[in-house]
Amino acid sequence: MARRSDHTREELHVMILDAAREIVAQKGFANLTIRRIGEAIGYSSGTLYNVFDDVDDIVLHLNATTLDSLSDELAAVPVGEDIEAMLISLAEGYIRFVETRPHLWGLLFQKPSTRKPRPDWYEERVERSFALLDSALDPVFESGSEEARREAALVLWSGLHGMCTLATEGIVLSWDEVRRLSKALVTNYVAGLQQTSRRDSGSSISSDRSKSIA
Repeated sequence: MARRSDHTREELHVMILDAAREIVAQKGFANLTIRRIGEAIGYSSGTLYNVFDDVDDIVLHLNATTLDSLSDELAAVPVGEDIEAMLISLAEGYIRFVETRPHLWGLLFQKPSTRKPRPDWYEERVERSFALLDSALDPVFESGSEEARREAALVLWSGLHGMCTLATEGIVLSWDEVRRLSKALVTNYVAGLQQTSRRDSGSSISSDRSKSIA
């Protein structure tokens, strides 16, 4: 392939990620190689290595754009006082995202070939996507219960992630079943959290009264 110099480094960065995204979306991660990306944009493999370290580096940046898209979609869910309704809407948004971008979503969970630590800017994107679910649970927990709230958010996300994995792999569940079961998961889990919260609140009030009597 002839050497080209038609684009700036910044333009090449975008072109490479766009081509990688298209390859993964259409053919899956197994077909993502430096050579195929180079062929798609008309540049030699050597040029790509001047922009990214390797395929893992490309995947890291591609995953960052996927996380941005996911966060933007979830952030569009209207905020309301009904915790259950909001969580169901967030779950539906997540399911819709996975169903329409199964390969790109799956790429988020591919193990890199090297064990380089993920940079802070990537971890911030991961946190942003998770924080939306975390903050939706705020009304259930009293101040100072950040750890319990985050654990509850992780339980809900893990359950939803597992259902989506079964659907994307064509095992056991259809997407309609995932939607139905996700609603049941949210409804039952939130009801349990609220019941626990009321019980803990009642215990606290009883304890305060005992102290005042004493």
